[in-house]
Amino acid sequence: MASKFNRVHWAVCVILAGFPFGLFLLVTWLFGVGDPRFTALLSSVPSAADLLVAHPVSNLRVKFAGYGSYVFLHVLLCLCASLYFLVSLCKRARKSSSGVRFQVVFATLFFALLGGAIGVLTTTPSVFSDLMVAPFSHFASSTGLSVKFAHSLFDADGFLHLALLLPTLFGVLAVVFAAAAFNQFVFSQRSYAGDDVVKNFIAAISIAKVQITLLSLVLVSSVLTARAFFLILPSLVSPGMKAELQLYTDFAGAVSMGSGLLFTATLFATFAPGAAIILTDIQGKKDSQGRDSLAAVLEHLKSSSWAQQMKSILQVVLTVAAPALVSPVLGLLA
Repeated sequence: MASKFNRVHWAVCVILAGFPFGLFLLVTWLFGVGDPRFTALLSSVPSAADLLVAHPVSNLRVKFAGYGSYVFLHVLLCLCASLYFLVSLCKRARKSSSGVRFQVVFATLFFALLGGAIGVLTTTPSVFSDLMVAPFSHFASSTGLSVKFAHSLFDADGFLHLALLLPTLFGVLAVVFAAAAFNQFVFSQRSYAGDDVVKNFIAAISIAKVQITLLSLVLVSSVLTARAFFLILPSLVSPGMKAELQLYTDFAGAVSMGSGLLFTATLFATFAPGAAIILTDIQGKKDSQGRDSLAAVLEHLKSSSWAQQMKSILQVVLTVAAPALVSPVLGLLA
C-alpha cells in the first residue's frame, strides 16, 4: 500500500549527510589540534633566508597557479554533479506527485547553513581554522611572505580563506543535493501503489550506483584539491632544511589523509540511511509472482552466486573508500 511522502524523514536523512563533519571537528578538538603547542610547533621556524627555497615568491605564485587548476576542475565537476542531482530530484518529485518546492528550499537552506558554519569556522579562531589556516598563516608571517600580499586584492589570511573556502563550499553543495536527490527517490517510491517491489528495488540500485559513483568522483576531486593545498607549504621549504621539510610534509600527509577519511564517511552518511530504508522495505515481501523479493532481485541482477555477490560488494566498497585511499596511494607513489 502506498504511503504519503514523508518530508520529515526525508529531511532527517539529508541532515545526516553533515554528521561526519561535526564528528570530525569533535575528534580534532579532542586530539588537541587547537592546542597552542601545535601551532607553535609549525610556526617555530628559522629565519626566512635559511628556511625558504630560492625565489620563494615566484615559487609561491607557481604553486598557487597549480592549485588554481585543481580548484577550477573541482568546481566544474561539483557544478555538473549538483545540476545532475537537482534535475534528478525535480524529475522524481514530479513523477511521484510529492511536490518539489519544499525539498529544493530545504536543501538550499541546509547548504547555506553548512556553508555559513564552515565560513565562520574558517575565518575565526576555531579548531577548524587552527588545522586548516593557522599553519599557513604562521608560516607566511614567520618567513615574511605575508608582506608580499600588501598590494593584492586580499591580504595573506584573506587569500588563504578564499583558497580554502571556494572548493570546500562547492563540495558541500554537491553533497547536500546528492543526499536530497537520493532520499527523494527512496521516499517517493513508497507512493507507488501497485508497482512491483522488485522493479522498484532494482531501479533504486541502478540510481544508487550512478549517484554514489558521481559523488565519489566529486569527493576524490576534493581530496586531490585539499592535498594540493597542503603540499604548498613543504614546497616552499628548502631541501637543505631536512627536519623542517619532513615536519611540513608529514603535516600535509596527515591532514590530506584525514580529509580523505572525512569524505569517505560523508559519502557513506549520504547514502546509507536511504539504502537501509530500501532494504527494510523489501525484507519479507513477495514479488508479483509470489517469490521472495530479495531472492528475485538477486536472480534478476544475476548475483545469486557467492562470487558474484562478493564482486558487487567489492565494487561498492572500493567506490565508497576511494576518497580515503587517494592520499595514501599518492603518498606511496611519491
